Amino acid sequence: MNSSLLSLPALVPNLCSEAELLLMCLRPHQTTQTKARIAALLQQSIDWQYFLQIIEKHRVLPSIYRRLSAFSA
Repeated sequence: MNSSLLSLPALVPNLCSEAELLLMCLRPHQTTQTKARIAALLQQSIDWQYFLQIIEKHRVLPSIYRRLSAFSA
């Protein structure tokens, strides 16, 4: 089975929205499905303080910023 076809919630059922958003943004290939999932996650209640903590901890702020900037337009 192609692992790119599996969704993160199917792989990790108890993944919080913030962690899923982080992982979806860091995917190297942003497919239409990935972009749609990011958009759906952004409609949910995200704990932005926690989200900022985890992206700073993992030193991925610039990458996340670039991905999420595309959704502000």
